[in-house]
Amino acid sequence: MTDYEDAIARIAKMTDAVTALVNSLMEEAETLRPIRTSRGEAVISSVLKWSAIPRNILMSECRTQTVANARMIAYWACGELGLSHSQIGRLFKRDSTSVTHGIRKIKKRRLVDTFYREETDFILQVARAQLIGHG
Repeated sequence: MTDYEDAIARIAKMTDAVTALVNSLMEEAETLRPIRTSRGEAVISSVLKWSAIPRNILMSECRTQTVANARMIAYWACGELGLSHSQIGRLFKRDSTSVTHGIRKIKKRRLVDTFYREETDFILQVARAQLIGHG
């Protein structure tokens, strides 16, 4: 092995060691970073707990009544926490007209169904608690 090849081999070993160290430090930093929950994620988490629907199903194109209702409740709760229809649409990968329709349906049902209003208020309350660290 020439001096040049030897130097290249030593540099490669040092690069691997530095990369491993940086990766290790990055993993450690992730565990130390304070957990902040976004409003949208707090709502999704709250709806998932209430509905027992898996996240991938809630966020999917599934249109069964149960899933669609849970998703529309999430739209409504996000709106109640100040997200715009465009922001909600991006979060759920839907257009804003779908979000607007879903929110209208939830608001309409809340006006006539006391139990439903209490359920949706509870979901919103759980999401708010998560945002302030009590969830």
